[in-house]
Amino acid sequence: DNPFATFSRSTGPQNAPARARPQERSVISRERRSVTGRGTAGEFPKLEISASIHSHTLYFSDPQISVQAESQFSTSLVFFNADSTPVDRMELWIHYEPDVVEPVWVDTAGLDFFMTKPIEREVWPEAGYVRLRAKFSTPLVRSYQALMTLGWKASDKPARGVIGLDAPPGEATGVYAGSTNLLKLSRIGNAGVVEASVTILGESDPLESGPAFVATNEDPYRPGSAGGVHLGMVARSARVKAGEVSTLDIVLLNPNAAAFDQLKFRIRYDPEAVDILDADENNYITKGVNIYDGGFHETMPFEYHVVNEVYPSQGAIEYEVGSLQGLKPYPSGTVARIVFRPRHNAGSAFFWFEGMDPLTARLRSDVRARGRSLIGDGGDRPQDSLHHARVRVSPL
Repeated sequence: DNPFATFSRSTGPQNAPARARPQERSVISRERRSVTGRGTAGEFPKLEISASIHSHTLYFSDPQISVQAESQFSTSLVFFNADSTPVDRMELWIHYEPDVVEPVWVDTAGLDFFMTKPIEREVWPEAGYVRLRAKFSTPLVRSYQALMTLGWKASDKPARGVIGLDAPPGEATGVYAGSTNLLKLSRIGNAGVVEASVTILGESDPLESGPAFVATNEDPYRPGSAGGVHLGMVARSARVKAGEVSTLDIVLLNPNAAAFDQLKFRIRYDPEAVDILDADENNYITKGVNIYDGGFHETMPFEYHVVNEVYPSQGAIEYEVGSLQGLKPYPSGTVARIVFRPRHNAGSAFFWFEGMDPLTARLRSDVRARGRSLIGDGGDRPQDSLHHARVRVSPL
């Protein structure tokens, strides 16, 4: 069941260190803020990629990840090709902290069209390295190319760490056009790689509870205001039996009836742990595998329907709707419903909203009024208004 089980289990490259030697990284500023559910100050990377730099960049699509202990989650690795240079091979070194996470699977299906041979994979679990190498018979030229999705398992206790693109001494993470590594230093002296930070939450951290808000008279358009707009997930039951079909509601919390014209979200889940079932009766969109919105049209009468689709291979759900008649004050309530079935005999099923897109610096899960975010200002604690969910799976 574990694609990494067939990897080389050697002690690592010659003279490989226990930890990677830091490389230069893309522009990352640091901000102090408290960790939800902990009340302690922490330091997280706030991603800033300037489009004016025009640097080739390799990055994790979600640079800040919070998951429950012992749960599985995934990270997508994306290459930004600034000038559509033909890429003919890659050698990627991914460094992780073995006491925080461990790799369990990798999906490179998106690259199959470009390769005649399978991608080469090796792992050194003691040192915390994964190496992935591929040659492309058809060069990669897209400006935005998702290279792969990696599955991880979180440690059994609260921790904090980094999944980076560091290589051991004498090696390098590279995306190549001929002999040129496109991940070279930019004009401002930054190498084009961006790491992802991972926070493993404990049992006391309130991720499995439903979303909560405090209605006040504060300006609902001020990001972070207590009475502002939130998106949350509420499970029908906090515990389901293995193989049992259950539901999870996507809820809009809008206590001040703020008017908006766009609602979108991207939800991630572990496809090895959960099957999402097609539910499209009376839906706005019925093509493909969908989540259910057919019963909520009366309270959520959107006229603009962009996407409603489940991507099982990616462990992702995309949904976007809006108004063609300008700003409308939608009430609080259920927007859509996920119908799912746990695959494992025990454990947890974790669902989370994706936050900011590093390439555009805009939220992937958002509520907007004429382009203005009502749940974040493009980087200032938008996760405070996105409430995730965890469902425990009871053994048979």
